[in-house]
Amino acid sequence: MIYSLKEYQRDAVDELKGFFELYFRSSTRKEIVLKAPTGSGKTFMVATLFEELTRENKNTNFCVLWACPGKGELHKQSFDNVKKYVCGNPTCSLIEEDMGGIRKYIKPHEIAFVNWEKLVQKDRETGKWLNNLMKEQEGQNFIDLIEQTKTNGTKIILVVDESHIGKSVKARIREFIDTIICPDIVLEMSATPLS
Repeated sequence: MIYSLKEYQRDAVDELKGFFELYFRSSTRKEIVLKAPTGSGKTFMVATLFEELTRENKNTNFCVLWACPGKGELHKQSFDNVKKYVCGNPTCSLIEEDMGGIRKYIKPHEIAFVNWEKLVQKDRETGKWLNNLMKEQEGQNFIDLIEQTKTNGTKIILVVDESHIGKSVKARIREFIDTIICPDIVLEMSATPLS
């Protein structure tokens, strides 16, 4: 980690880490909400959390799927920032750039970034997925990637960045979380969570 946490950030990371270490042993899904004001460093705190969890829990098989909203490139911005913060440990990747039949699963201790708003789009008439990552295709799609990650015995931690936006399309994102990702732990991040 190339930056230092402020005292309030250190307190938040330590508290979150305690929850995660407890929840790693649970067989039921757990949900955590990180509520912190805009500009407080939520992304930095969560990056630090996963860097420390990776370093301190080498024998715990988990990965992180970091889902960002927006028609823009928030997931790429988060990817760039987290990658800079963690200095290569854990590994960070962009799912959409790694697919196309090449990517089979999310590796243990990897943080994989994705734009969930693009993923959940369906054709209103047919109900078919609109995003190429979700469509049945030769090789591999996002659903296959999640299933193989679980088959490998890797626990999936889902980070829902700006979760208040996700709740505004609650039915679609809830369906996505409950039927496709089925994460072991969900961490919602927001200045104004709706939970």
